[in-house]
Amino acid sequence: MMLQMKKMAIEAKKELELPTLFPPPWETMEELKNVTDDWMNRWLSKRSHIAQNHSQFAFFSDNIDKLVRTELPEHTDNPDVSSGRKLKIVRNIHRTNLLLGVYRHYIKILTPLIMEVAAIRNRPVRLLELASGSGEMAMNLARLASKNNLPVEVTGSDYVEAVVKDAEERAFERGLEMHFRTINAFDMDVLKQGEYDIILITGTMHHFTPGQLAVVIAQSRKFASSAFVGIDGYRSMSLLFLLPVVHLVTFSTDNIHDSWLTARKFYTLSELEYIANIAVPDAKISATHSFPGVSVLIAS
Repeated sequence: MMLQMKKMAIEAKKELELPTLFPPPWETMEELKNVTDDWMNRWLSKRSHIAQNHSQFAFFSDNIDKLVRTELPEHTDNPDVSSGRKLKIVRNIHRTNLLLGVYRHYIKILTPLIMEVAAIRNRPVRLLELASGSGEMAMNLARLASKNNLPVEVTGSDYVEAVVKDAEERAFERGLEMHFRTINAFDMDVLKQGEYDIILITGTMHHFTPGQLAVVIAQSRKFASSAFVGIDGYRSMSLLFLLPVVHLVTFSTDNIHDSWLTARKFYTLSELEYIANIAVPDAKISATHSFPGVSVLIAS
């Protein structure tokens, strides 16, 4: 809980609301990106100021948080790293996810919402995963949905056509009733409003700046009839050390490097909540911790 600093987060938000409106107004996606980054920077600075003058524990937590935060790119985000090297990293992440039961845990998180939407729509839920990458999360969801009679039709997506084609071929080889599409998470105008019920993003929210994430959420709620769901790691001291240790099983220095940076970039629940509030001010926002180390953001 040290890195979450929830009490300081709430106080900082209240102080910022006195002189300015929250959520701040915006009209275009570019404005949304800019106002979100600006507000979150001011909020983080205000939270730090409050913590420094609150208590020894808050002072210590704030300084640890400052030390941990980083803008260094993971290898998977670094344009100077070869595609082949990135592919090895992604494949190792998939193996680690299987070992730890990550996909099953994510599906367990999604199941109540899928069942609720299916009951309302009286049909299978149309679910789109953004930034699917290797496509393994989408494929595992489709596989387990079929096995457990979960009423959901899964579509994966990515903005790189070669990645989409590769995932589509592997899904076909595995006999999965699902598809992949080429979709840019920052510009989803290829979709029709209400074409999907749930738009999902897993394990990648920390790759985006607050402004970029706000754009993804706003775009998703524009085209999803029921909800946007974001699932990522929970910002905590335990994951900060456990994530790199877990990736020791890959025997890959690249994966250990990326997992260390990943754990340093996870958003707090308060950050996720405020980013979503700015992106979709009229939506119902829920940001919760799913034990042992997962943050779940739902905008419905």
